[in-house]
Amino acid sequence: MPSKKIKRMERLARRRKRRIILSSTIAAILVAIFLAIYLRSPFNFVTNGNTNYPRFTGFPLTLINGTTINTASLIGHPIVLWFVTTWCSSCAESQQLLAEEYYSTLHSKGIIIVEVENYGDLGEAGPSLLQFAQTYGGLNKPGWLIGTAPLWVTQKFNPKEYLDIFYLVNQNGEIIGENVGLGAYLSSIVQYFEAGTTSVTSISSYVDEKIPQSFYSMLVQASKPYNAPSSYVYNVFKPLNTSSLSLGSKPIIVYIGAEYCPYCAAVRWPLVLALLRFGNFSGLEYMLSSSTDYYPNTPTFTFVNSSYTSPYIVFESFEFEDRNYQPLQSVPANYSAIWQSVAQGSIPFVDFGGKLALIGAPFSPALLSGYNWSEIVAQVEQNTTLGATKPLQTR
Repeated sequence: MPSKKIKRMERLARRRKRRIILSSTIAAILVAIFLAIYLRSPFNFVTNGNTNYPRFTGFPLTLINGTTINTASLIGHPIVLWFVTTWCSSCAESQQLLAEEYYSTLHSKGIIIVEVENYGDLGEAGPSLLQFAQTYGGLNKPGWLIGTAPLWVTQKFNPKEYLDIFYLVNQNGEIIGENVGLGAYLSSIVQYFEAGTTSVTSISSYVDEKIPQSFYSMLVQASKPYNAPSSYVYNVFKPLNTSSLSLGSKPIIVYIGAEYCPYCAAVRWPLVLALLRFGNFSGLEYMLSSSTDYYPNTPTFTFVNSSYTSPYIVFESFEFEDRNYQPLQSVPANYSAIWQSVAQGSIPFVDFGGKLALIGAPFSPALLSGYNWSEIVAQVEQNTTLGATKPLQTR
């Protein structure tokens, strides 16, 4: 029979193996997170996929010079309808980018810019609209109308009080698209208007469809290791004082989220890419976050009908509500207790073997907005020099 010393050495070896695997997995997730944050090259603007577009009926706009116009009179031209707050840094960056690089092109194509200050600057103190335009550009430019509108206009077009939201209105007065963060879309707005509404395809038709083998192969390719500056370190994980989670020599990684959640949608990308380095998924399906939540229709996956196999890791996932906020999968009591204790029930929540936890999304879902699944993977593959090389040490 093995001596106590040999048994103890075997136990220590198994623990070291689990720590190495966990460290490698976490490092892989850091790589994927890093890549997701830098997915900012031009892409096609994605609309709601609707073919019965809502009508733009206009509203009174008081321009900086004091003149009031009815914006309904602008129908017949393509319109970029943009709501801004003057204290918003991304609005300032977008204003300057629009003035210096994109205005001339938009104007030459007959596209009118209607820039509206969110009513009362959404309750925060900021520079006046005139000061904002003087500082960042846009004053006295034909076809660029800057002004204020009544409260009901902000309530109608920006009910969730985004700092920076815009709409595309075609020549027929139909609202054919919307999104947040105008600056990220400026390079593709002209092409989108020129494509016309007949070319719009709906990504919502893919929801709950199993991803094809060709796309799965793209994911596997995108999950391969990357090289990056060793100085890049992410501090997004919370150390846990809970008991280790393992099955035999395999650490257990537990994910808890919901299909409607845009932050869960963001986290699934680096999680899937990292896990593909250690095993294989089957049954992954396309999913979009809720169309009525923040960062609507964020492209992602659902784990509901999937399974994961690996010689190194056990992965357990629970989507506790579906895309329509209805109950979906029950979270086992032992995992639920950890989830409630560590994260107070917030999502997304990922437990790495009882050692570390990821709570919330480490990057904004807005970075994925406007992409489809294939475009996201293509961008990950192109950024082959980005990533994290330092494994995160566990205790």
